[in-house]
Amino acid sequence: MKRAVTQNLAGNLNNVRREAKQHVGNLPCMLNRFDLCDSKPILSHTISASVLRLIAEKGELYRLTIDPVDEKKGGVFEPGKVGVRAASSFNGFCEEHDRDLFASIDAKIFEMNPKNIRLLFFRAMAQEITKKASAKLMLDSFYWMDDSLRSTGEAEKSGIRVALGLRDNFHDFDQLRPDLSNPEDTVQFFCFDLECAPIFSSIGIINPESFPIYFSNADPYSGRIYRGVLFCVLPTAFGARVIFAWFKGSKLLVKPLLDRFVLAKTNLLEFSLQFSLEHCECTYFSPRAWSKLDAKDIRPIVELMSLNIDGAPYDIRQRPLLSSSLNLNYSFRRVFTNSSWAKMGYGRSKFR
Repeated sequence: MKRAVTQNLAGNLNNVRREAKQHVGNLPCMLNRFDLCDSKPILSHTISASVLRLIAEKGELYRLTIDPVDEKKGGVFEPGKVGVRAASSFNGFCEEHDRDLFASIDAKIFEMNPKNIRLLFFRAMAQEITKKASAKLMLDSFYWMDDSLRSTGEAEKSGIRVALGLRDNFHDFDQLRPDLSNPEDTVQFFCFDLECAPIFSSIGIINPESFPIYFSNADPYSGRIYRGVLFCVLPTAFGARVIFAWFKGSKLLVKPLLDRFVLAKTNLLEFSLQFSLEHCECTYFSPRAWSKLDAKDIRPIVELMSLNIDGAPYDIRQRPLLSSSLNLNYSFRRVFTNSSWAKMGYGRSKFR
């Protein structure tokens, strides 16, 4: 039965949210969807802990968090510390499959090849599903009441949007299943390396159709619309590795995203961070880099992360981070891609 919640009793939602997360966390390993496993999941890492340790200090990172039901904080993002073991973690895969399936991408050095990109995409999609599944359970468990004690309809509308997103995520998750029945070249990628101070890491699944700043475009592939695009920034021993991945045949969907980086070639590192804040909730900062920021620097970071939640129209050509205290100096290293289209349209000459 749904629970009625007024704005004055918003704190009660913490119990609803906790119950939803516990329920999703008690589901079997996500490979149960393919009848492969019935074991309970452990905390899986979307971004490998060994990679995150490259920017951590004493096992800690900084990230922005928000509590939408905490009226004292006004529902705004606030910076806080998070341990490497908890960062980007979710209850997705059992211990055996988390260890064996993702061994090649949990190494300290992420090797660029189609198999690893596919596994990275697969695990990020798994986290997106668990996050949305928990949100859907929570939204289905209550309704907001206005001053007249009538339902505002907000929880119901949000629940519909989340349900549609889950539908698409599950379809893409099935296509990413890492086995021999799906050729690895069904996933394409474009990656570039920057030599710089590794100041942050992020990963997220983007649905460009959900953001009016891009476009609404039906991009068919084998009679089906693929919506998920992977974006990821991995710290490395030399700096940062920036990765896009998408399904073969959906280049019209990813083109507006890559076009932004062509326009941003004056500072690809700054723009990679801006893009991460706009689209990736799993964005983590080096404590050393964060300690150099003041209130003036933190304000645009919080505003950009808020766009991630709101999906509101904004001017993507603005560069609010250029004047920050972050060390955004870099030199360009190289490009990796398995897409002839991306190689022609976004070669090294475009990114220099």
